Amino acid sequence: MRFETNDLDKTYSSILHFIKKNDGFVQSDNASKSYNRQSRNLIIRIPTKNFQSTIDSISTIVDYFDTKQV
Repeated sequence: MRFETNDLDKTYSSILHFIKKNDGFVQSDNASKSYNRQSRNLIIRIPTKNFQSTIDSISTIVDYFDTKQV
């Protein structure tokens, strides 16, 4: 999923909460910063039974997705 947020730290914390709540884990976490833009690239692993609820939870904190790839 690719999206914009006004508060990267808050959004990141929320995503980590959803991952942990659904018995998942972060496989890869890369952060970058350039000029006036920050980004974070996560690869997460979620058990199949909790996958859709995790996607739905993350979707509640995002207004608009640039990209959504499953």
